[in-house]
Amino acid sequence: MTDIDTIIHVSDSDLERLCVAGIDAEESGDIEVAISLYKIASSLGDLTSMTRLADILSEPPKFQDVTAAEKLYMRACLAGHAIACGNLAILYNQLGKSVLSQKYLNLAKSRGDSWED
Repeated sequence: MTDIDTIIHVSDSDLERLCVAGIDAEESGDIEVAISLYKIASSLGDLTSMTRLADILSEPPKFQDVTAAEKLYMRACLAGHAIACGNLAILYNQLGKSVLSQKYLNLAKSRGDSWED
């Protein structure tokens, strides 16, 4: 298996620009473009893009793809993204998985997310 970064170099600033472009598209209402940009950046390891994409995929009442959202949140959370941990806790709460929700809420808090009890 070939690592994409060995084929082309993707800098952190390139990933940040992709994420910012996704945010701009999302804020202007072009969700499909935002999703595409977040998917690209997520596949290259950008944690914020993973989290924002998961936010879209798990947004009530549509819940476009809860399974994909859970995987994205989990990947970003385990890589150290506190907001992803908190959002995973929210998702688990919405799904009625209170034990998992509490676990990831505690993890979010331990990573610096400022959750109120």
